[in-house]
Amino acid sequence: MSPVDAAATASSRDSEAGDTARNLGRMRVPWKLLGLAGLAGVAATGAVVARRRRAQRHYEPDELRERLHRRLAEAKQRRSG
Repeated sequence: MSPVDAAATASSRDSEAGDTARNLGRMRVPWKLLGLAGLAGVAATGAVVARRRRAQRHYEPDELRERLHRRLAEAKQRRSG
């Protein structure tokens, strides 16, 4: 193999390696964006769940029973009236 052929072969291999590295670099960006979007979705879901849990109030059994009886009486009154 002549020195010219060897240099041409070596430089073409370097350029292929450079192309591969560049392509991998380009592929990382969509995966990073997809990962960030996934994290944002998980955070948003957690915020929604936390908001719903805060909206619920803990009632004592007697208080809950009294509220349900009151609502039932109101519903019956609306139905008959």
